[in-house]
Amino acid sequence: MNEFEDLCSLSVRISCNDGKLENGGSGTIIFDGIQYYVMTAAHCLIRKGTTEFYETDNITITSYANNITTTIKVLQIDDRSRIEDDVDCALLIIEKPNLKFDYLNKVKCCDEIIADESFFFYGYGGPDEDNHGRMFNVVRKGQSQWHLVDENIANQSLPAMKLMEGNSGAGVFFQRMGIYYCIGFVKRLLDEEGSFNDIIVLPISVFDEMLPVETKETNFFELVNNWNKKHDTILEQEEKDCYRKDNVQYIQNLERKMAILYPHGEEAKEKVEKQLECYLTGLRLANRLQKSPHIYNRLKEYEAEAYSDYADDRSSYFCDSSQALADFRNVKEKIRTAVSQALEYSSNIKQMVNSYANYDVAERLLICSLDYK
Repeated sequence: MNEFEDLCSLSVRISCNDGKLENGGSGTIIFDGIQYYVMTAAHCLIRKGTTEFYETDNITITSYANNITTTIKVLQIDDRSRIEDDVDCALLIIEKPNLKFDYLNKVKCCDEIIADESFFFYGYGGPDEDNHGRMFNVVRKGQSQWHLVDENIANQSLPAMKLMEGNSGAGVFFQRMGIYYCIGFVKRLLDEEGSFNDIIVLPISVFDEMLPVETKETNFFELVNNWNKKHDTILEQEEKDCYRKDNVQYIQNLERKMAILYPHGEEAKEKVEKQLECYLTGLRLANRLQKSPHIYNRLKEYEAEAYSDYADDRSSYFCDSSQALADFRNVKEKIRTAVSQALEYSSNIKQMVNSYANYDVAERLLICSLDYK
């Protein structure tokens, strides 16, 4: 799927009609592994002029994924849905959508707002009820104020409110590693005239008390921040000594390889110590990454492909240590590239990429033996 098709799968139109009054907006499908939900703004589901939600039978959820119009049944409105001065959120419990999309792994709530990311939302605004939605690019200007990029909704033939109604409730996303991270949702225009082309976006954290933790990604971004600050990366000598004692064969594997790569005895000893440090430090990182399985599995796939590709080109025979060392460096660079691609490298994860690549190579140096005479 491309980005447009993905957005059509996770973004839906919401229409409310009880035969007397009409209302509506946009929403985002999310899945916790058991139950499907739609996140939206509460005012999209309230009878205008009242504080009452429409009955579920009067609410229609429509998807236009794969150029097919699909209606999704609403089962319930979460009773914690509400509209207040600073809160305007509603959670719909829905039936399983008949759509081919990995909602569990490809859509996650996220509190992290990274400065260099590209943010966007897909909404069903405008006066044409037959429209199948459109994507808007946005940039953050303040705590809740966001600017519509490349849009000019003022001085149009239709009022700004008319042009943009229906976009309320749409999830605001950035994409990384094939995952759509929802950081907030559209509430309304900043002003009715649309003078600034700005909208108000509420944080996705308002759904924390309603949605299970499986719908949110916190581990990976906390890990990036902590790793950049070098938290939990200081090794105690006792930790290294303990590993040596419990893994004698692995240490012997490592010592033999370092002796080949670095013929000078003292240097070889230093490199053994360095590789052991890379392994034990990176092991902490790898263990934390496994708590984000959708990211960790992607990383392991890229890693396996890199080793497989390299195995076809490399030689198992070397005339001297310099050739072996060159081969070793090439392997490290290949894995570093694979990790960068898997985690969609950016400057804020450089240290993390290097640490994981060093760990991955060190692990293989430890566990793989050498056949030699």
